[in-house]
Amino acid sequence: MSTAAESLVLTDAQALAAARLRLLGAARRRLAVRMPALPPTVLAADAELAELRRIATAGRGAHIRLLVHDAEAMLREGHRLLTLVQRLPSLIEVRVPVDETELACPSAYLLADTGGWLFQPLAERPQGRAGFGDPAAQAPYLRQFEAGWQRARPAGVLRALDL
Repeated sequence: MSTAAESLVLTDAQALAAARLRLLGAARRRLAVRMPALPPTVLAADAELAELRRIATAGRGAHIRLLVHDAEAMLREGHRLLTLVQRLPSLIEVRVPVDETELACPSAYLLADTGGWLFQPLAERPQGRAGFGDPAAQAPYLRQFEAGWQRARPAGVLRALDL
């Protein structure tokens, strides 16, 4: 049984956060996130962190990939996601783009393995679009993410130090 695809226009931070949580809740085992800057309020709420933990520990094939321009900012700002990244380094992977074209791209997106997507043309503005159960609409974002991911380098600065 298939469900109809649904899309939303998001015009404020509350709508964006609600769509993000809905996408996280719908994801099964895989998630791809591109955020030029990862603000301390994004992917940091208790409910979001619980969903990220659920996805990362969902079993075989679980993998969360984050592409962020400034991984060091996560450390400086003490982003709440950092603890999860350091506890589950083989399941939650963070990379930093090195390609100038990728670094110049101002957009952000979150892509779930269930065909859900959230796109912000300008990551610093709380506006965008989201789609649920629509792999065809997600496909261009996924292709762009994969290309950027392949050219990015691991964010070694985020590794936990075992002293």
